[in-house]
Amino acid sequence: MTGYPGRAEIEALAGELAALEMPENLGAFAARAAERHGDAVAADFFQLGLTLSYRELHTRSNRIAASLLARGHRKGAHVAVMLPNGPAALLVWFALMKLGAVIVPVNTAYGGKELDFILNQSDAEALIIARDFLPAFEAMARRPEALADPIVVDGTDAGALEEGGPLEMFAPPYPVAATDLASLQYTSGTTGFPKGCMLSQDYWLLLGHSIGLLHRARGCERLFFWAPFFYMDGQWSFLSAMSIGARAIIASKMSLSRFLGWIRETRADYCVLPEPILKAVPPRPDDGDLPLKFVHAFGWRPAARAEAERRFNLIARDSFGMTEVGPALICPVEAGDKLKQATCGVAAPFRETRVVDEDGRECPPGTPGELQVRGRAIMLGYYKRPDANRAAFDGAWLRTGDLFVKDEDGYHRIVGRLKDMIKRAGENISASEV
Repeated sequence: MTGYPGRAEIEALAGELAALEMPENLGAFAARAAERHGDAVAADFFQLGLTLSYRELHTRSNRIAASLLARGHRKGAHVAVMLPNGPAALLVWFALMKLGAVIVPVNTAYGGKELDFILNQSDAEALIIARDFLPAFEAMARRPEALADPIVVDGTDAGALEEGGPLEMFAPPYPVAATDLASLQYTSGTTGFPKGCMLSQDYWLLLGHSIGLLHRARGCERLFFWAPFFYMDGQWSFLSAMSIGARAIIASKMSLSRFLGWIRETRADYCVLPEPILKAVPPRPDDGDLPLKFVHAFGWRPAARAEAERRFNLIARDSFGMTEVGPALICPVEAGDKLKQATCGVAAPFRETRVVDEDGRECPPGTPGELQVRGRAIMLGYYKRPDANRAAFDGAWLRTGDLFVKDEDGYHRIVGRLKDMIKRAGENISASEV
């Protein structure tokens, strides 16, 4: 594996990341960004006609932190947040991080049944909710007593919440360690109710800076994001922009038909490109003039990825990550012939990977097995789920439940889920290969 394609690129990224002087917590991260980038636009909510500068993000989130302190919410408090994409979502998030509180992002599509589970299982002591989502909250059958009086805000701005406490009550830097719990990020729950991933401040710092360095290396500084903030994708996307002082251009919600128009309008040079865009939007003669330089093409077929590169005159690469570990695999630009297969790339900086059989033994190159990941700042565990934690970890290794093939150069290709593995004549075969 001494000369695999893209080795120099990955080693340079790992070296730069290791040499970074990381802020000690997300509050310090916001303060440093405000000092370095001042009135430059941090977040551009172009559909709302609203922006936040780096300075505003810092000073206004300080005011909200003071307001929350005045209401009695302090370090360690679990605070559920049910807000749409907009300034309020960012401001409240950073206010909670500065306090050392634990944010519980809540899917804005949830109804009463889902809220019953999340708000009770997370031990939320407060709920910050947009007025539009109150009917779902009121439909709860088991409303926690602590949430009898939710904090209701306008969906796009924090409004009165910024004026609820004197700034002298909040004196940054607040005592928050990198290892402190920052968020309970609930997984999608495809098999039953979701599990709350306990993620530290360092998890988010490492994730944001890792991807930010990738953006910088690829010359991207106008970054288009469409994922909701209640998903981890929305959060790491903004942190990656913040780490390099870029402009985060944030959509209120996804629209395939309007997507490329938004890219042209905002002059975005990076996005996560959805594969259905190739069929949903007919080709235009000027497609090659899109401002995009690099896109993440998560889970794309190799032929579709190549088509996007030709049609839009850009670089498209896959990668692999999950809420529990953040980035696990990244695909170098100079991946060579590896791109002919659906490769997710090689182990990301600060990550080790192995592919193992059902007995926990490492599989030889080319043999499918479960991908396991370990490294700095992976999740601390599932909240109040010791059973799930026992199943999820093999020592320090996180079991992904995904089937991968790892080649002799350390490139990984996903072939299915572990539960879909077929055993035949002592040989493991993925369902995708049948």
